[in-house]
Amino acid sequence: VKNRGDEYNKLKKELTRRLLERLYEEFPQLKGKIDYVDLGTPVTCDYYLGNHRGACYGLSHSPARFKCDWLKPTTPIENLYMSGQDVMVNGITGAAFGGIVCALSISKSALIKKDIVVGGMKAGLFELFPPKHFQID
Repeated sequence: VKNRGDEYNKLKKELTRRLLERLYEEFPQLKGKIDYVDLGTPVTCDYYLGNHRGACYGLSHSPARFKCDWLKPTTPIENLYMSGQDVMVNGITGAAFGGIVCALSISKSALIKKDIVVGGMKAGLFELFPPKHFQID
C-alpha cells in the first residue's frame, strides 16, 4: 500500500507542506504542536474505500439519488441502521447530520438535552431543529 513510487511520495509531501502552510496562516498557534500528519489522496480513497476512481464523496449526487426511498437511516433489518454522508448529503457536515438523523431514528428523545457539534459550531438540538419544525413522537 505504501509503495507507490518516489514521484507519488514527493507529490504527497509537497501537498502536505502546502496544506500545513495554509493551516498555519489561519491558526498560527498550531505551529509546532502537530505530532503526526498523513495525507490521503484519491488513490488512498480508491484503495481503502473502494469508491469509483478514488471519489471521496460516496454515492453520486444526482437527482435520482435523492429520490431513493431506501436511502434512509432505517432498514428492513431489525436494529440495523445506516449513518453517514450517504444517508444525507456529501461531506463532513452531511455525515454529521446523517449521524443525527440516525440517532433520532433509534431514539427520538436521546438527543433532546445533549449539545451537538456540527461543522465546529455547538448547538442544542432545538437550535438545529426548532420545535415548530420538528415533532417528537
